[in-house]
Amino acid sequence: MTSTSTNEELVRLSWKYVVGIWALLILLLLPVLAFIILAEREVSQYSTLTFESHVRKAIEERAFSRAVRICSGALKTGISRSDYWGKAYLLRAEAYAGEEQMGKAVDDLETSARQWSRAPYNATEADFKEIAKFGTDVGLRLLNAGHLAGAQRAISAAAMGSGHPVEYLHKQAAALPASAREALWPDGPCITIEGYGGEQPPEFTVRANDQERKLLSARIENGAGHDGGPCAYLDISAATTPATSAFLVPATIPLSQKPFALRLTVKEDPPVPTQVFLIYWFDLARKSAVTSDSASTDLGGGWKRFEVKRNFYEERAAAAKKEGYDPVGGVINKTGLSFAQGPALKCWIGKIEMFIPEAEARP
Repeated sequence: MTSTSTNEELVRLSWKYVVGIWALLILLLLPVLAFIILAEREVSQYSTLTFESHVRKAIEERAFSRAVRICSGALKTGISRSDYWGKAYLLRAEAYAGEEQMGKAVDDLETSARQWSRAPYNATEADFKEIAKFGTDVGLRLLNAGHLAGAQRAISAAAMGSGHPVEYLHKQAAALPASAREALWPDGPCITIEGYGGEQPPEFTVRANDQERKLLSARIENGAGHDGGPCAYLDISAATTPATSAFLVPATIPLSQKPFALRLTVKEDPPVPTQVFLIYWFDLARKSAVTSDSASTDLGGGWKRFEVKRNFYEERAAAAKKEGYDPVGGVINKTGLSFAQGPALKCWIGKIEMFIPEAEARP
């Protein structure tokens, strides 16, 4: 009887130990499970399909650091995708502006504009309107604070991101008060098509490479431009045939009936015959065209300035009519330089600008 009682007590005691151990394990696992749930909720916000709603909610709640974190996570989530980058960079720029980190806001604004200018099919009209308004607001905010360079960068990003840079520039030139217009554009209304800023600088591509020229290396050099700003540096191999090669960056400029001109500064070592090279694309007709311009002004120190003043719209419309296609929806989609036959060279390309010709710039 005593032995049986002892066995029963041992069984009850062992079950108490088992239940106690399970309870302890559960208590130990609860924080782990909570962490996993929270981590899953955090990571799920980075989804390329849902991050926008989470970011907008965070910005609305003025939780700007959370919005920055979600955008940064989203940019790392999509493998081999870039269609949503323009939106992610724009929203992160808005979050940075909310934190008063204006330098980072302008960098992301430029990157967003570059994404949508390079691939406008990834943006909607609402996207174009949002970046135009936000970029303009940031630009005027910086201008009022005395930060001219930042203001010019933000306004340029707003223009290029708007999808209609020529119309944007004319609209702002007419709408801004004279004091703001003169402070922003002391030499006349102008935006930077490509200034080599932002988190992801542009990449140069090679076209019409019949010379067998190769782009050996390319990088952005801060402070090396003619104006003291950033510029692109290209290391290019020698040309072995009389044909030409063009080295280009993408930038979508819809052809407009409103007047506009293009400008850029260039330095080569050694000096070689150089031309500004433009590629046009007509999506409706699935046709392309090219033009080149060689006239330049010597700026000293090896630098020269090209100004391309064409009636782009009428010229392309006439060419399209002659060749029998519809020029509606035509754009300049790549801008750069072409080189004739010659030795290997190093080339520095300053910022590429669009401006309203002086005769048309008066308000």
